Amino acid sequence: MPLAELFRRVPASNIVGHPSLQSRPPGVPSQCQAHNRRIAVIDDDAVFVELMHDLLANGEGYDVVSTSHWPQALEFIKDAQPDVVILDLMMGREQTGWAVLDLLRDDPATADIPVILCSAAAPALQQCSVRAGSRGIVAAVAKPFDVDDLLGVIQRLLVQSGKAAA
Repeated sequence: MPLAELFRRVPASNIVGHPSLQSRPPGVPSQCQAHNRRIAVIDDDAVFVELMHDLLANGEGYDVVSTSHWPQALEFIKDAQPDVVILDLMMGREQTGWAVLDLLRDDPATADIPVILCSAAAPALQQCSVRAGSRGIVAAVAKPFDVDDLLGVIQRLLVQSGKAAA
């Protein structure tokens, strides 16, 4: 289901009704919960951040941390030590996500963390393979996105980085 459709159909606080929760009895953790994988979300859109918290934390059992302050993103990531970063390319009117990605890749403490670049600006995402190049594990996801596609990208990056649940 595309993300935009979720915004129209379901209030963000009700995303806990995601199909992955409906298939488990109450109180039974998802596979992700048992392994405490942490995802950091860096995005200036409060609604998107709330949706990611609802979907990934409540719906899938990930430990989700977030910030909307991209200038402090490097220190935030170093402190949070996530397994995956979801990074918005367009914060404000600028493509500041590229600067954040460069900072993450230039620092040995964060260089190996997989990053998912997200943007509704298709031209910005088209530059992903060129600009990200050999800068570690990077995937691009266009907004709005299909929830299952995002979950698949997260799982693929965890596997590629050796951080997937055993």
